[in-house]
Amino acid sequence: MDDLKRHLLKRLIRTTPTKTLRTTLRQWARLSVEQQESLDFTQPKYVLTESLLDLCEESGLGVKHITELEMVYVIDHPNQRQWHAYQLLEAADDAHSVELSNFKEQFKAHLAELIRHVSIKIKKHTDEAVWIRIAWVDRSSRPNHLKPTYVVHHLQTPYVFITNLTSKKTMALLSQALVLATRYSSMKDVNLSGRKLNAIRDLLMKQFQQVFPSKHLQPLQKNNQTKPNPQIEYEQDEQSENRLQTACEAFGGGTLPELDKAIYTLNTKFKDKTNQIMTEREQPFRCVVTFKGSNILESLRHSAMTGITSTPVTPILSSISQKGRSHFLITDKGKTEEEIGEKLGPGNLEDDVFLKDTIRAVAWCQLQSFIDRVSLPIVIGMKGAEKEAALAELKSVDRRCLEESPNEIEPFYFFFKSKKDYKMFCVEIFDRRKLKVFASCE
Repeated sequence: MDDLKRHLLKRLIRTTPTKTLRTTLRQWARLSVEQQESLDFTQPKYVLTESLLDLCEESGLGVKHITELEMVYVIDHPNQRQWHAYQLLEAADDAHSVELSNFKEQFKAHLAELIRHVSIKIKKHTDEAVWIRIAWVDRSSRPNHLKPTYVVHHLQTPYVFITNLTSKKTMALLSQALVLATRYSSMKDVNLSGRKLNAIRDLLMKQFQQVFPSKHLQPLQKNNQTKPNPQIEYEQDEQSENRLQTACEAFGGGTLPELDKAIYTLNTKFKDKTNQIMTEREQPFRCVVTFKGSNILESLRHSAMTGITSTPVTPILSSISQKGRSHFLITDKGKTEEEIGEKLGPGNLEDDVFLKDTIRAVAWCQLQSFIDRVSLPIVIGMKGAEKEAALAELKSVDRRCLEESPNEIEPFYFFFKSKKDYKMFCVEIFDRRKLKVFASCE
């Protein structure tokens, strides 16, 4: 067994608890029953590792089989990693009819066409989720099996969950392959992440008990103890019922998804009469507030139920469950990109991909603090027929010869005075969000 196989297997066994190793090997099914029974799981880990290495060598197992063993363990124990949620956008008419065999064939073909020598394994889990293991090419043009990316996608849904993917280049390649294989037009980050895959999946897909506003409250279960003053008991119970109803409307009822972290990024004006230097500062005050715990939603709901936090619950907190997000940006006006986009783009023309992406990019720009002046597309301020005419002119332009039609494209252009601002815009809008907009640096 060469060094790569040995190192990969040693690392896998070392990180797998001994109690679960026996079950994992049984599911792997690459060793015979006799070989599995010959292993002594009471031995120290390093002795057990050497014994298993000898059995793999004896059976002629290679890297392909060892990565299968890793995949079995990761599928059964997904909470050892940090997962990030994404949403596929603008489905084609036949997107909901994509089958597993067709998806596997299309995904492998598209990704292999984009990058050579990549290693791809696809496995369907018992809960109908499709698991994908990708070993990207390293500097030696060989798949790096020591840092694989895992992708989980439920067919016929627009949601994708990804872990261990830090490169923007590989993110772009993976996004393109997923979009083509699932027959959507784009994919975006929904700002939801966590270590418990099932929790962020249930939160995003609304697979938990939701409670809707009601004027007729369900009474709390009464205990059998007789209290001296029934009138006081009634008033206290009524307040408790109101808090319970409000808390469940904000966060949900029953068992809640075990979200372990919520992050709020503040980009606001510093306000403090005792500190004029910071208050008069033109640049906004930036800080990050993080909530951590075994179950953030359960903690927030309990706080509202017991009166620790005021009710009705602020949208800043209730948006975690209602919008399925764990990362938020707070500005002075309290507006989100979605709210700005809705204000900028009322009307039926905003269904067009050019206008829609332009509006989304403008909404992002309005929440940023740029170094120098930024000129936003003038099409945003156009109304009715004028906007429709500008869009028609843009669609008539040959995208391969944009420089020949500057007048038609100008209403859709973002102009940046600072190269640093322009670079930040390109990274966010083009590389990360994959929006179709026009921009340049003066």
